[in-house]
This record gives sequence, structure tokens and C-alpha cells, in this order.
Amino acid sequence: MTRVSRHRLDPAHYPIKVRILARFADVDPLWHVNNVAIAQYYEEARVAASREMQEGMRFADPSAQRVLIAHQSIDYLREASYPGELEIGVGVLRIGNSSYT
Repeated sequence: MTRVSRHRLDPAHYPIKVRILARFADVDPLWHVNNVAIAQYYEEARVAASREMQEGMRFADPSAQRVLIAHQSIDYLREASYPGELEIGVGVLRIGNSSYT
């Protein structure tokens, strides 16, 4: 199992939180949310966070708002079950000239 720093597991460390309902279509025969669905939930949270961070910002060049995902990784720590609501925390560790982590 992957080791994750304790502070990354504390919801209080994430300034943006997005709630997503688990969907029936996302469950496997054991009633667990499948890993592909979890990746889609993270994508929804990332888009919501990007919108929130860009709110009020004005870009001279509309293409400056485009985001390209060059790398994404997920460490699955435990199962998610249906029915249920998931809270996904989003934070930015580093902002560079053309990227963020």
C-alpha cells in the first residue's frame, strides 16, 4: 500500500472542497465505486477548483485559460461505497510560470 503523508489525509489542509454524489452507474458487483469513476470525480473537483481560483481574474488572451493535464496519478487508499457523498479536497502546492501542482 502507498504511504501518504498524514497532513495530506487531513481535510482541513485543503482550501477548496467539492462534494460529489456517488452514482449507481459507477459501482461494481460488490457495490464499491470503481476506480475509473473515482478518477472522474477527481476531474470534476479539479475543474470546479480551477473555476473557483480563476473567478474574478481577467485574461487578455482567452487561450491563457486553457489547462492541459500532463500528468495525473491516484493512490487508492480505501474503497468508496454507493450510496454516498464524497468530499474531495483540492489544494495547490506550487505555482510555476506555466504550470501548477
